[in-house]
Amino acid sequence: MGRKPKVNKEVKIQACKDYLDGKGTFKSIANSIGVGDDSLRMWVYAFQMHGDNVFDIKESNRSYSKKFKLEIIQAYNNGEDSSFWLATKYNLSNSMVLKWANDYNKGIEVKDYNPMPEVYTMKNKKNH
Repeated sequence: MGRKPKVNKEVKIQACKDYLDGKGTFKSIANSIGVGDDSLRMWVYAFQMHGDNVFDIKESNRSYSKKFKLEIIQAYNNGEDSSFWLATKYNLSNSMVLKWANDYNKGIEVKDYNPMPEVYTMKNKKNH
């Protein structure tokens, strides 16, 4: 079973185009489709940086190396970039950037993340 976003790709693309074409503000367009204006702002910036494929549904989680996570954390902690900008630049969620930084700052060890899709797709023995 695939992932289903709350707002489909076509609506996101149209909302981005509407904003970029000056057809409304972040707030007015976001309200018209029932999302927060911060979500729309992130979509627009991601759309500008990565194109419309940024809204494609991912079939599995992406993997992140410890080195990559530490680069993001250091950029955030050093004030080089905001969590919002880092998330947009690297096509991450803002909450993920903040979680990595908060965990690191609490002394929680940063580890590689390499999802194993087969773990998530295994059928429950009761369903057989």
